[in-house]
Amino acid sequence: MIELMYALQVSGVFHKSATDVKMIVTYFEKIFNVDLGNYTELFEISGGEKKGKTVFLDELRCKLGERLDQPMIFEAH
Repeated sequence: MIELMYALQVSGVFHKSATDVKMIVTYFEKIFNVDLGNYTELFEISGGEKKGKTVFLDELRCKLGERLDQPMIFEAH
C-alpha cells in the first residue's frame, strides 16, 4: 500500500503532486482504518529488496495484465 501511495503522489494524482505523502498516508489510514506506522522507513526497506524497488506495484501490474488477457465474464447480481 505504501508503494501505491508514493506512486500516486509522484504521478500527480492528487493536485498535480502538490499533496505530500504524509497527507496521502493520513487519508489512506482513515479510509481503510489502518495504522501504517513509520511509512518512510517501510518504503526504504521495501526499496532495497533484491526483487526490485516496487515489488507490490509490479505484482499488481502483472496480475492485472493476466486478468485482462482472460475473456471477460459478467455475472448477474
